[in-house]
Amino acid sequence: ALLTRDKLAMRARWSAAGLPGPDFVAISSVQDLYAAAERFARPFVLKDAWGAGAIGTQIVVPGSDLGSIFARSRSAIVEARDRGIGEFSPLVTGSIRLIAEELMEGAADEWFADPARGDFVSVEGIVVDGVPRSLALTDRMRPLPPFCESADLAPSAVDAGMQKQLFAMAEQAVDALGLQYCATHTEFKLMRDRKVGLLEVGARIGGTAIARQTYAVHGICLVDQLISGLLGMEPEVRSSSRCTTQAAAAAGLEVLGADAWG
Repeated sequence: ALLTRDKLAMRARWSAAGLPGPDFVAISSVQDLYAAAERFARPFVLKDAWGAGAIGTQIVVPGSDLGSIFARSRSAIVEARDRGIGEFSPLVTGSIRLIAEELMEGAADEWFADPARGDFVSVEGIVVDGVPRSLALTDRMRPLPPFCESADLAPSAVDAGMQKQLFAMAEQAVDALGLQYCATHTEFKLMRDRKVGLLEVGARIGGTAIARQTYAVHGICLVDQLISGLLGMEPEVRSSSRCTTQAAAAAGLEVLGADAWG
């Protein structure tokens, strides 16, 4: 479970397994951030290694004030934790771990005819007795800059062949983390030339209304599937959820609070 919360450890495990993802480095000081800027030599991402919801995440471009960027990320993470939003593990109490990684540039226009669809997707699944099972694919609407999610969409508009590849790659990513019994939510970046990169795996059911969407569109209850596995019963995996046209569609919308300036 630790490997699904610590992005540094997660990326290290995937790199060792030869799975696709960006170059990355741990950041604990402004000096580390300067070294990362020299290492990547192009836009890269700075984020909380233990974070969620893109809190404290920034895109760093050449010529940026690295001192201000470092302070701003840490300030956002501290403020979120003070408000009860953040990692609850005692392993990170009072500490902030940052990770810098190459920016995986999306190319939604190469993947979708619909201009509203975004450049990343998630595979919803479960793990039973160490065996990962991919059950459904969820698209996104285009995020608000830089990475704020706006809506989840089902069914996916990714073509059947690539859906199968994403299902298989998600299972490889989960297997590399050594998970045994849990739900899984595996996120991928959709890039140019039909390439994909792993973003992260959550040892949980996807947030917003993904569980409800998966049931409404594919007829699969992720909670039932997981509980069946925990009780030693064979989970039902409906192949009809994979790569077939669905009669139903559903979206889960993010409602974001904002001031008068947006």
